[in-house]
Amino acid sequence: MKYFGKKSLSSVMAVVMQILNYVVLAVTIVAPIALVGIIFMSTPSGSALIPIGGTCGMNSFGANPTDARDWETFRNLPMLTKLIIIPYFFALVYLALKIIRKTRVLFANFANDIVFNKSNVELISKISKLTIAISILSFSFASLLIGIVLLLVCELIRTGASLQEEIDLTI
Repeated sequence: MKYFGKKSLSSVMAVVMQILNYVVLAVTIVAPIALVGIIFMSTPSGSALIPIGGTCGMNSFGANPTDARDWETFRNLPMLTKLIIIPYFFALVYLALKIIRKTRVLFANFANDIVFNKSNVELISKISKLTIAISILSFSFASLLIGIVLLLVCELIRTGASLQEEIDLTI
């Protein structure tokens, strides 16, 4: 299996990233409407989103008390706290879109056999920094590790790019 060039894994990943970009954009349009509806429709006395008889916290195996408690906790939050969720959501979506776009460009470069290049070093560096930012916002240790590994890969690509530049100048 080819990893770089035409009809390779990187060209498939470039297409997947383009599709993912459109999916996230669609979610960005639909989710705020749902989010505002959930925030303004949830009140401490009840919610129009939960039918009488209550299916909140129910799954195919029966009641899930943790989900019901989480929903109760959310419903009892002050409105100002609920409104803080909106910019938080937009910040996460914005960072995710930036990562997807930069990753799409990176895989497009890989599909065109451009691997050890300074532009790829910059792309990987920016992707890793954005991933670390998302990990901080979402309190995700796994994302933090991915960001750190990407910084290491960035240094490898940087070394490869300098070697490639030396080889190109030698010829």
